[in-house]
Amino acid sequence: MIESIKSLFLRRFHGASSINGFYYQIVNSVLISCDLFKDKNAILTLEGIEDIDYAKSNSLYIQVKYRKNGLSWTEFIKILKGFAQIYEVDKYRTFQIITNKNFASSIMEFNNNQKKRNKTKKNFINNPKVNLTSDEYDDFFNLIDYRIFSIDKLEEKIINSIIVEWNCLKETSILIYKKLITDYIEIAINRGNVDYQLLNSICNNILEVTSTEEYNAFGKGLIERINWNKTGSADSFYLGKITQPEHIGQNLDIRREKWLNIIFESFKKTKTTIIKASSGQGKSALLYRYSKDNGIEETTYIIRRLKDETDIVNIERYLTTILKIGLPLLVLIDNLDNNTKLWSKLIARCESQNINFLISVREEQWYKYSKYSDIRFEIVSPFLDIDEAKEIFDLLKNRKLIRNQNSSGLEIFDFLGEPKLLIEFMFLCTQGQMLEEKLKDQLAELSKLNKTSTKIKIIRYVSLASVVGIELTFKQIRNLIDLNEDIQEIIESLKNEYIEVNDKTISGFHLVRSKHLVVLLHSNYLPIIETAKELIQFLDSNQLQTFFSNLIIELNINYYDFLYEFRNIIDKLPLDKIIELINAVYKAGIHNYVQQNKQMINEAYDLIGFSALSLLAYEIMPKREESGFDSIFEKLSKQGHFPKLKEISQKENKVDSGIEYVKKLIEVIEPEIRLIDYKNIGIFLNWCNYVNYEITNLDKMKEEIIFKINYENIEIEDLCRFTFGLFCYDDIVYHQFMEINEVELLDFLKLELECYKIELTSNEITIHFIPILSSYPDITDQAVIRLEKIYMLFPYLKKYNSKPKEELFEGLKPSVSNNEKMMNPKYLLPSIDKKRNSDFLLILELPKIPKTSYDIQKYWYDLRSKSITFMSFYSDFIIRDYKGLNPKREEFDYAGIGQILIDIIFLLEHSPYIGKINKDIINLHKSVEIIISSKILNDWSTSILNYYGQFSQFANGKSDQIKLCLHNFKDAINYLSEFHYFFDNYFQSTPDYFNQDSLKISELKFSNDLYDLLELKFIEKFDKLIDNPIKYIQNIRVKRRKEKIKVIMNQISNKNIFVSDNYLEDKHLTYLPIVYECSKPLSFPTELSNLLLKLSIIEEEIFHYYWFIPVYKGKRYNEFGNLISTSTIMKLKADPNDYRWESFMPQVVPENIIALIPDYKTIVNNKVYDSYANIEAIKANDSFLTNLELFVSNLPEANKFEKLLKEKYFGKINEMKQEILNSQLSI
Repeated sequence: MIESIKSLFLRRFHGASSINGFYYQIVNSVLISCDLFKDKNAILTLEGIEDIDYAKSNSLYIQVKYRKNGLSWTEFIKILKGFAQIYEVDKYRTFQIITNKNFASSIMEFNNNQKKRNKTKKNFINNPKVNLTSDEYDDFFNLIDYRIFSIDKLEEKIINSIIVEWNCLKETSILIYKKLITDYIEIAINRGNVDYQLLNSICNNILEVTSTEEYNAFGKGLIERINWNKTGSADSFYLGKITQPEHIGQNLDIRREKWLNIIFESFKKTKTTIIKASSGQGKSALLYRYSKDNGIEETTYIIRRLKDETDIVNIERYLTTILKIGLPLLVLIDNLDNNTKLWSKLIARCESQNINFLISVREEQWYKYSKYSDIRFEIVSPFLDIDEAKEIFDLLKNRKLIRNQNSSGLEIFDFLGEPKLLIEFMFLCTQGQMLEEKLKDQLAELSKLNKTSTKIKIIRYVSLASVVGIELTFKQIRNLIDLNEDIQEIIESLKNEYIEVNDKTISGFHLVRSKHLVVLLHSNYLPIIETAKELIQFLDSNQLQTFFSNLIIELNINYYDFLYEFRNIIDKLPLDKIIELINAVYKAGIHNYVQQNKQMINEAYDLIGFSALSLLAYEIMPKREESGFDSIFEKLSKQGHFPKLKEISQKENKVDSGIEYVKKLIEVIEPEIRLIDYKNIGIFLNWCNYVNYEITNLDKMKEEIIFKINYENIEIEDLCRFTFGLFCYDDIVYHQFMEINEVELLDFLKLELECYKIELTSNEITIHFIPILSSYPDITDQAVIRLEKIYMLFPYLKKYNSKPKEELFEGLKPSVSNNEKMMNPKYLLPSIDKKRNSDFLLILELPKIPKTSYDIQKYWYDLRSKSITFMSFYSDFIIRDYKGLNPKREEFDYAGIGQILIDIIFLLEHSPYIGKINKDIINLHKSVEIIISSKILNDWSTSILNYYGQFSQFANGKSDQIKLCLHNFKDAINYLSEFHYFFDNYFQSTPDYFNQDSLKISELKFSNDLYDLLELKFIEKFDKLIDNPIKYIQNIRVKRRKEKIKVIMNQISNKNIFVSDNYLEDKHLTYLPIVYECSKPLSFPTELSNLLLKLSIIEEEIFHYYWFIPVYKGKRYNEFGNLISTSTIMKLKADPNDYRWESFMPQVVPENIIALIPDYKTIVNNKVYDSYANIEAIKANDSFLTNLELFVSNLPEANKFEKLLKEKYFGKINEMKQEILNSQLSI
């Protein structure tokens, strides 16, 4: 069999047990169809795929049988009976039996021995299903032809036949053959026909495509067809070198079925899969193995370069050409890097095309090049565990590749260091030594050859550069080693063993090998930092930040030695680059702290999961807010897990962290302050304040900082950062700065913040603005957006106030405004310290965050399935109790269900919820990020955790916990609809590995059932025998609901008012819809106020909220209503004029409320009503805008900023006038 064709059957019939048989039958169909070249009027009918018994043309019936051990006599007789029934109807047909192995000897005897035929004929004559005479049987037996073809022979005949008929190359013939196979599979499934026209169309199309310039150009060197047949050294595969396609072509790899299946599943829902893992985990081998098994060689391509827009256009055009062939197209990118950095743009452009992309990438490269647009993809992150290691060892042993036959997979796995890398495991298994030892021997051999010094230098530079994430150019190599001789020969001698040579760059052959080489080549008297100093002199400026940050984090270099050694280089960097370096150094310091405190962090996490890390972080972080968590620890020090957590925090290893790293960096370089760089000066000064560093040249700095602002060249955001940083560092200098600029600055802020008045005193500031004329998009947040900027400009004040000019319909004013704020500064804006502290927490949590969608789905599946098991058990337990069926201990696994409860609580305590993710620190795949930052999943898990925790306490005798327990359980149930909706959407773009969709029905059922049963047993305290306890408690609720509604109906009895006979309960709140008649469409305030007065007389809070829905002449005329709380209504009893007028602002009535008033579901689209309502609205708006225009006209314009603000206001008013004019025209 042509190997890659098998993938068509695997993909189409995944899990079928007879793929070879299906393939054999389809190949025979293709061979038979080649006769259509000669008989253009013939038709071939394919009758099914899994049940193919025969294929028929005009005069020939063919039975195809694929067998491992040849066709047996029993099967032969069955075929003869089928043929005989056809012969009975049509005596002009001939018959053929084709099989891949020899016929049984009894069949051949039948064909050549008349005595055997006569005996068979006698048995057939007695068969009532076939009515043939003796002579007819003789004729029938002579019409049968017997053929034996192996699959290889069939394919050879087909390919030669295509070459002869179409005068094409063998390569093209194979392509046509594979296309015919693909199409015939679908034709056979649909029991369709093949004729000459179809065959001609398929062949002509492929000949046309393969003759085009685009096809033969092979993507202009950007993309090439995969080639499994290159010659390659088998040894190199096991020596830890880069995996090449030819290694897979030679089947040198070990099939990793678990990961191959995960990749296979991911392609069912997405056309792009990313294989992401650290170096040495077998990414390339998986990529090529999957491609070999599931791709077709002629339409599997690998991208070599994708660096600019021209590359994208050329590759897209080429792939579009290949698609015309009609075969499945698989495109690979192995080891995503700078050469293929525009991968996501290409995929976005190809999104609508039927192209699968499979990409491998190292962890660190992913965070660098994962700037993807809105494309759908799935990440698979392979790793080596003990089970897989044992499987691999056994397979290697079967191939006689284990060097030490006395070793075991477990022994070798345990011998590996951390992390457990596949490359190291394979090397140790097959070579009998660690990769590091092998490289050490190779370097010793290299030292005996010519030009050793130069070669060792190149390996040293290239390996170090690769480890810190940069590639060197040929020019940089030449400059580093200062050679007079030709470098070409030396590079060639090192290529494919120590270094990899690309188009313009040189890099390490494999990251794991490079790391070993860096250690080996700096192990005696040459510190790594010396090589780094030599290397850095020839790096480009855009390589410096990557070089510095990775040098600190990735390699065990003393940070303070690093600073002093590189001082002169860092000192020459511009301030914005120094700020980047400060951020990198701060995070490097935190990473150092986390590494040195692994034991403490792991103990805290094991105690109560992520919540422990949050509490621990605020206990140990470098700088806390004043409130911190000290008071919490103090109050709760003797409760729950807090004593243990406090004890764990005492194990902190006091090592330098981010603050110490940054302070030392600034101390070493103290960059020059540049006047024009407002933003970065402010950030730098803030850092100085944060790390408590005092600038030595402060007097010189004052001269440059205390200046008059040039408002022509400054952005308000930059000015905010500058003033805030200056105040944090030196409030005296800040006030000197403000003394010069304050008056004009306030006028500038009026324009920038669109405030018609700003009042500033020594303690507070008040801004006045007009929300309706604002360019800020969200009207509810306008005050906060403005006050955040005001706070950074004037951070010394005690109060920050906003006074919006808000007028509503018909001149009403709200009693409470979202925009009217009086805010304490510590609640106004999270400080930069808080941001840094959140970074500290995130780096602390980073090792515990699931990295793949598979891992995080497994977490949720385990949690949900265990929860369903527990709820179903306890529901059944209570129901049996109410029925008088005393549960017998042997029928219930009490110990098992208790352990499940413990497991549930443990999983919930370790729920991976991160909230808003800082992409500078963690750049997860979107499918993982969506889950771990989902508020609804966190809300549900928090409620259900509280429920299970309190249930556990209740089960242990704390009866006072039951009400709170049920309250939290109800919360969790209320979240379930949103919870399920989240996963429904999530699985639209990500494979559902564990079929979680199937959990929804049972999760909802058992949650509601158990809640009902717990309420009946412990709240109602119902203790009688009853056959259906769930229905009983539901009937109680219905009765109480009717009693509540009856009270309301009696109070507002009116023929023009309709009260729903049902109400909505959502998250413990109740909502009752009331429909009322209006005398005219916009008179609802009058009718509604009368209705509210009637309701205010009711003494008790029967419902929490009411939805008031206006109708005109018995019909709804718009989608709006008014949502008003009972507490608001009851205030009217004490003071009938105490209206919260914002209640009269219409809101869209939700669907779940409309469902309760089915007679009013439809909105009447009556032009009379619409026109009447619109005319009234226009009159009201005309009046409103006239008053607004008059107000703006009277605003001062004493300076250019005030003049520009008025122009902006009038521009907005004119826009609103135009909208009204358009409305009038439409009426």
